[in-house]
Amino acid sequence: MAQLGVKFDHIATLRQVRGGVEPNVAAAALLAELGGADWIIAHLREDRRHIQDRDLYALQHVVPSRVTLEISLADRMLKFAIELRPARVTLVPEQPMELTTESGLDMIGKRDAVSHAAATLVQAGIPVTLLIQPLVDDVKACHRLGHPGLSVELNATPYRSAKTPVERRSWEEQIATTAKLAFKLGMPVQVGHGLTADAIRALAAVPEIAQFNVGHAMVARAALVGVEHAVRELKTAGAFTR
Repeated sequence: MAQLGVKFDHIATLRQVRGGVEPNVAAAALLAELGGADWIIAHLREDRRHIQDRDLYALQHVVPSRVTLEISLADRMLKFAIELRPARVTLVPEQPMELTTESGLDMIGKRDAVSHAAATLVQAGIPVTLLIQPLVDDVKACHRLGHPGLSVELNATPYRSAKTPVERRSWEEQIATTAKLAFKLGMPVQVGHGLTADAIRALAAVPEIAQFNVGHAMVARAALVGVEHAVRELKTAGAFTR
C-alpha cells in the first residue's frame, strides 16, 4: 500500500504574490492531514521564491513527524536542514532561472557533491531521498553511493511532458522498470514532480512504488474544492494506506 505526499510550495507561491501571511502553509498542512496526507513536503529554494524558513518551523510545530524538506546540495541548505531536523530530506537539483524543478540530480557529473550532501545528513540522523531521473543508470549510481537508508524519488516530469499516448506509456514502463530495480537494490521508491490523479491511477499497479508526491495538481484542485477535499480525491486515485 502506497503513501501520499502533498507538496505545499504553490500555497506559498500564492501568498508571496501579494506578501503578508495568507494563505497559511501550516494551516493548509493540517487540512491535508485531515484529508489523508501521509507526508507534508516543502521545497526551500535557495532564492526563497515561495516557501520561507518560517514555514518550515511552523510545519515542524504542527506536523513534526510528517515533514519532508526538499533542498539543494548547497552547504548552507544542509546546515538549515540539520538545524530544523525534519522527518526526511529530499535532495534535488536547482537552477536559478528554472520555473520549477526540471530534472533529477546529476548522478555522474555531481556524484561527489551528492554523496557529500547525503553523507552529511545521514550522519546527522536524517533519512535522505535523492530525486533522480527514471533511468537504470541513475538508480545504480544511487546504490553505489553506499549510504545506509537511502531512498529515491523518480522524477515524473518526462511522463507529464509526454506528447502522445505512446510516449506516455513508454515513460510509464520506464518508471515501473526503474522502480522495480531500486526496490530490488533495497531502496524505497517514491514518484513525484508533475503527478496528477490520472498519473497516480496509471502507476498505482506498480507495487514497488511506496509513495506518490503531488504538488501543483493538488493546489490547483484545492483552489476549487478546498485542500482537504482535494487530498481526499487524490487518496481515491490509488491504493493508499489509511
